[in-house]
Amino acid sequence: MVRSRLARDFLLPDDALRLRPAYDSQKSRREREIQMLNMKVWIATFAAWMGVSFTLCVLGGVLVPGLPIRHQTLELLLPGFRWISLGSFALGLAESLLYGVYAAAVLVVVHNFFHRRWVGTH
Repeated sequence: MVRSRLARDFLLPDDALRLRPAYDSQKSRREREIQMLNMKVWIATFAAWMGVSFTLCVLGGVLVPGLPIRHQTLELLLPGFRWISLGSFALGLAESLLYGVYAAAVLVVVHNFFHRRWVGTH
């Protein structure tokens, strides 16, 4: 017991990840899988975040046009978006939601890939 504790104190972080199953053998597979990200949750979270951010940005530009924020940036980032009409707002909102879906999908896939590779779900 003392020897394994001393060995654990001198391991590099990468070694600790590789040897973790040996030290955590009592953990169930379900407990380790909890660290995996859920695609549906992250897509909903990022899409909502992007939609709310876009809406707040547009509202700020419409209600307080003197703000020192360059709302013309939206026209550069969102294809087809022009400042401001109802149809343009709907298009910008839809594009913002899609950017959120894309960002969440990439994040979850990359995270889960490295989680399986380095932590494992034995």
